[in-house]
Amino acid sequence: MHMRQQGGFALLEGLITVLIFSIGIIGLVSMQGAIMKANQQSGMRAQASYFAEEIIGLATVDPNNAGCYVTGSASSCSNTTAQSDASDWNTRATAQLPNASMTGRNPSVTYDSSTGQFVVTLNWKRTDEQDWHQYVSTTVIKP
Repeated sequence: MHMRQQGGFALLEGLITVLIFSIGIIGLVSMQGAIMKANQQSGMRAQASYFAEEIIGLATVDPNNAGCYVTGSASSCSNTTAQSDASDWNTRATAQLPNASMTGRNPSVTYDSSTGQFVVTLNWKRTDEQDWHQYVSTTVIKP
């Protein structure tokens, strides 16, 4: 009796191996993209946190003029240094957070002198995203 040898089995194994390897590589590439996006978002949150802590720090060391650091409204503050610092902060925060200059999304600082509540709100949205992100930091500053 003469038996026929099977041929092509090694080729089939090789093709399946390449397919499984390719699926794994595609998964790794897509995961890397998601990680990069999350890293960029983390950077924006860190930047917003830095800006919030900066304006809170300015108001904390000058508690008698905490109301002078309020943005977005004409305040009756006579301390031009504090007003200038707040204006500079607002300009930098607006410039460095994406789309923060849009109307209604500008960085804002509010202060309630009766309770001492000092609230910093920062908004941003990258152009490739649908949703807005917001960072709010609240503290109490009393003279």
